[in-house]
Amino acid sequence: MKVQFCIILLTASLVLVIGDICNIRLGRRETGDFQMYTLHATKGPFSEAQNLSLTFDYQVSPVDTVEVTFVEVNTNLQNQCVATMPVTNFSREFQITITTEEPVTAFYGSATIYGIRRF
Repeated sequence: MKVQFCIILLTASLVLVIGDICNIRLGRRETGDFQMYTLHATKGPFSEAQNLSLTFDYQVSPVDTVEVTFVEVNTNLQNQCVATMPVTNFSREFQITITTEEPVTAFYGSATIYGIRRF
């Protein structure tokens, strides 16, 4: 599988663009981390195929001592998508958008978020 990486500077914000990927894993699991949340997103079904996007957006509460360690995004498609993610403080927040490269009638997925409590 060929994965293309590009870094693009857009209006003073850094965005990571990854091509040919519909399922993505970011970060790393750590000893003592736990599954915090699972986010779900669905688009469709539609009668006509179209390009669709799913956005998974999460931010840790400012008063919480938890840090995101790992995020796993799984969708119903394989290698037909582009993933974009603004480069932020990943341990506190992230926004991942997965967009289809070809028109589809339905697009769904989930993002499982793992974290660790720091004292």
